[in-house]
Amino acid sequence: MLTILNTEGNVTRKTDTISKGSWISLISPSNQEVLDVADKLNIDLKDVRSALDSDEVSRLEKEDTYTLLLIDIPTVVLKNQRAIYTTIPLSVIYSSENIVTVCLEDTPVIKKLINNKHDICTYKRTQLIYLILYNSAKLYMDYLIKINSIRNNIEAKESTKETLTELYDLEKSLVYFKTSLKSNEIVLNRLLKQPILKQYPEDEELLEDVLIEYQQALEMTQIYYEVIDNTISKYSSLMDYDLNNAMKLLTSITIVLAVPTVISGLFGMNVLNIPWAESPVGFWIVSFVTLIICVVCILLLKRKKML
Repeated sequence: MLTILNTEGNVTRKTDTISKGSWISLISPSNQEVLDVADKLNIDLKDVRSALDSDEVSRLEKEDTYTLLLIDIPTVVLKNQRAIYTTIPLSVIYSSENIVTVCLEDTPVIKKLINNKHDICTYKRTQLIYLILYNSAKLYMDYLIKINSIRNNIEAKESTKETLTELYDLEKSLVYFKTSLKSNEIVLNRLLKQPILKQYPEDEELLEDVLIEYQQALEMTQIYYEVIDNTISKYSSLMDYDLNNAMKLLTSITIVLAVPTVISGLFGMNVLNIPWAESPVGFWIVSFVTLIICVVCILLLKRKKML
């Protein structure tokens, strides 16, 4: 999908043609849309397509007539009817005249700006870049809060294999977030060291907000990762403890049941002179002795806290 926005005066509108000062947004674009934008703005085709590869890493590359800024932004995918949080690339290609954004999905990072186009000015390209970075950081924060809420709901459940699987998925999401945020932070620091486009007075405050949001997102990711890791360890320990108790109980029951098995085996042998073989109460005597020995075994096992 190709969207072109242009600001004239104080009004930002969607247009059908690319002109000086336009913002061109490509969301899961067709090959023809990519070719048209690359040809119109004289951008290398591989740079326009860079964000369409989900394995691309964050980076900043300066070319002769434009600069490519590639960052990772958060997204949600469904797996077994469960939300899984991960990251995808978003590229920002800017020159002295235009800015192009490319992404695989219709992400809230871009959608929010397009839906509130009266809050942006397309020819203020530095400000627009900072707004994209700010929305990206805010989206990380929103998803981190949701992840923490999901973790709280999981902790309220009984520890099972299913709850452990859900926690592992959340932990994996936080690994993606942590890796992407660190890469984005490196790229952002490189961006700040390079001469950028014309800045406006309000850009400095916006940049400060971007840096604060990214730092907070990275800190929250680290904290939540450690909390989930500790929760997984706790759940694993509880499940191991329950398993050990079950094995201990089964072992104790086996010991108690072994007593009558051994005694009945001895008295069931076809040999002469077995005690009480001729006695009319011999069966009851053997049964009573067996019962006494079983009770003694149970008492000893309880003393040893095996039952």
